[in-house]
Amino acid sequence: MNKDDLPDRWKDKIIDWLAYENISNQMGPDVITFPAEGVQLKFADGSCLEFRYSVMIIANEFDELCIIANSCGYHIFSLSAVERYE
Repeated sequence: MNKDDLPDRWKDKIIDWLAYENISNQMGPDVITFPAEGVQLKFADGSCLEFRYSVMIIANEFDELCIIANSCGYHIFSLSAVERYE
């Protein structure tokens, strides 16, 4: 996925997150620090996902979370489906 594929409901949320992190959305992804430990998700059925060099933004108002990964784009998951995240 690229930024043009991102659902409209997430565009303002990510701009708000960038502002909170003091990152200009005009700077591009090179200025975001992607932690090596990344993000781990566990689902109710026992499935797991791990994204290294990524950040997670939680949007309770959408019942979703978004993973922004350094090299593999944006990924949106239902919060209701995720049992645990780190």
